[in-house]
Amino acid sequence: MKAVFMYHAVGDDDDIIGADPHYGVSEAAFVTHLQVIQPRRSLAQVIEGARLDTHILTFDDGHISNYVRAFPHLEAGQWCAEFYLNTAMVGKPGFVTWDHVREMHAAGLSMQSHADEHVYLSELQPDDIRQQLDRSKKRLEDALGAEVTVLAPPGGRYDARVEQIAWDVGYHAMAVSRPGHMASPNQRIVPRYAVLHNTSSEQVTQLLDVRSKAARRQVAKYRITGLAKRLLGNQRYEKVRERLLGASHD
Repeated sequence: MKAVFMYHAVGDDDDIIGADPHYGVSEAAFVTHLQVIQPRRSLAQVIEGARLDTHILTFDDGHISNYVRAFPHLEAGQWCAEFYLNTAMVGKPGFVTWDHVREMHAAGLSMQSHADEHVYLSELQPDDIRQQLDRSKKRLEDALGAEVTVLAPPGGRYDARVEQIAWDVGYHAMAVSRPGHMASPNQRIVPRYAVLHNTSSEQVTQLLDVRSKAARRQVAKYRITGLAKRLLGNQRYEKVRERLLGASHD
């Protein structure tokens, strides 16, 4: 079993403008995390047949700091990572450009889908879900000349309809926000551990072990927030979360 980690923005305050600060990790912390995780394969590679013999590093949203701050360290250490992009946001202020995406892809990093827009797929009608997933997949494949096989639903929101449409459109796996380890290369729903602004390298080390207290805490927290989302609904939950954290989405 291997851990899959979910990052967002990397850098100091000026580097992560426009990103959720709750998920912003300092560059120094990111470097120490890399030495702990030592990611050598992407999730897409494992899903397509590579051995599940390494922990996995992923990024959501395509914030510009992924290219400016994270990419140089990944490239220097010959580490692997997977980036989930909202294709409608590529090239907009605060986000990676298509040139960045192609450069990172050429360096061996995996570029996969976060839907076309950052919308909660479980709130959409089936035709709109299909459009979000199909458009993102085709835009990335046209830009990269490579197949896109992994979807990370924005905000971790998905349901049985999203799951079925994802398979119909041609995705082979979904990387979700539920914490946990990846147990098999054939696993279609892949859990991930969220890395927050205050996640230490010691906590990352603990999360490598599915039996650790840190892993159990993330599972317990996820269950509590999941219950809150179901009781409040996404919009009310986000308003409460924003008041508590000063941030807009997870």
